[in-house]
Amino acid sequence: MTLWSFLPSPVLLRISYGAVLILSACATPKPTPHPAPTDACALVDAVLRSVIAPGYDDLHLQKACVDQYATANGITWVDARVFDQNGSPIVPKGCQIPKYQIRFGAPTDPSVPLETILLISITARPKVPIHFSSQIENTDWQSRRPNTYGNSPCWTANGTITIRPRGFDVHITPSSIPDLE
Repeated sequence: MTLWSFLPSPVLLRISYGAVLILSACATPKPTPHPAPTDACALVDAVLRSVIAPGYDDLHLQKACVDQYATANGITWVDARVFDQNGSPIVPKGCQIPKYQIRFGAPTDPSVPLETILLISITARPKVPIHFSSQIENTDWQSRRPNTYGNSPCWTANGTITIRPRGFDVHITPSSIPDLE
């Protein structure tokens, strides 16, 4: 005879069900805040690889358009603004990505050989995926009021970045087109 044979079956079911609930509650991982983007260069590289596409669609920046407006001598000029969860800018000392010239912060370097560049803004927020936007912008974008941008000839590409143990997942979201009618 076992201890369980003396218990009526409803009690046994309640004990079993309670044990399953307790074990499953203990096994469920608690959500953690989204990690801060510590490697700004890698984030910019992940966005660049995801947003520029050879053809035209509603999600990506068309490569031919980016080449026309932000590329000179085979190098695409990129201004990158990366902010951590506190809103503080992350400015790495150096960032080298083949075929791209990356400038961080709000550069005022007059040596850009173009009138327009590819502007990428990446903003981390606590407990949500990292948000990014990318568009062609005038090289003097930093002289305008904050959050004031020009009309990008290549449209825009926006989305979110999720940090994974082995890299980043970049998800591009459709841009909303205002209904002017």
